[in-house]
Amino acid sequence: MEVADFEITAADPPSDDHRRPSREGRVSVLDPGSDFVVKKVRRRKSGVYLREWQVCFLVILVLGALSVIVYFAGFWGRYSETDMEETKGPFMIGNFDVFNPRLNKPAPPPNDCPWTADQLPRDLIPYSYKVSLRLNMDQPDFIGTTSINLRCQRPTRMIVLHAKNINISGAKVEVSDLTTAERIPIIAPMSYYDFKSAYVGKLSRMLQEGRIYRLTVRGFRGVIKHEPPGLYVQGFLDDEGKSR
Repeated sequence: MEVADFEITAADPPSDDHRRPSREGRVSVLDPGSDFVVKKVRRRKSGVYLREWQVCFLVILVLGALSVIVYFAGFWGRYSETDMEETKGPFMIGNFDVFNPRLNKPAPPPNDCPWTADQLPRDLIPYSYKVSLRLNMDQPDFIGTTSINLRCQRPTRMIVLHAKNINISGAKVEVSDLTTAERIPIIAPMSYYDFKSAYVGKLSRMLQEGRIYRLTVRGFRGVIKHEPPGLYVQGFLDDEGKSR
C-alpha cells in the first residue's frame, strides 16, 4: 500500500494560530466545531518539484529563446552591408537608417502597403488617360500635365501612381468627383518610393465604391535623355548627310 499523508483544511478562513502540516504527517489545529474537508495528498520527497504547467512554460520559454537566436543569426547573415544598400536600408526611423546612415532613401514599407506590389492596387481602375507635354529640344527637361479617369472598385483614401524619372514635387495634384464636381484635397504632399517608382498620396476622405474620379497632375517635370528608357532624343543623318 502506498504511504500517504492526510491534510485537513478548514472550510472557514483559518485563524492566526493555525499551523501548516509538516512532512512528518502532523496536521493543522482547527477551531472546535468548524467544518473541515479531508483530502489525500502524496508525500513529497526532497528535491525540486514542478507542476505540469510550470514544465510546459519552461519548455515554451526555451523554444522561444532558441527561435529568437536562430532568427537573428539568419537575419544578419542575409543582410550584409551590400544587401542593406540594395534594399535601401531595412532599419529606418523616419528617413534615417539606424545601422547605415549613408543610406538616405526610405526603406521598403510593410507588405500591407498599397505600393509594395509591382502592379497598382485594384481599388482604383484607370480607364482614360490624357497627357500633354511641353518640349523644348534646346532644353534638357520638359513639363507636362496629365489627367486620369478612375473608377473606384473599393473604398480607399490612397492614390498610387507609377512614375519613372518624373518629378511631381512642384506639380499641382487634384482629385475630383466627376459625379458631384467636388474636389477632394490631398492632405499631404505626394511621397515618392523609388524602389517601386511609385508616388503615393493620402486623401482627406474615402473614395466611394462605384464612383468615377479624375486625377489631374499639372506641371510635372522630366528629363529628356539621349537613350531609353523614358523620353529621349536621338540624332540622325538626313538624305543630304546632315545631322538632325
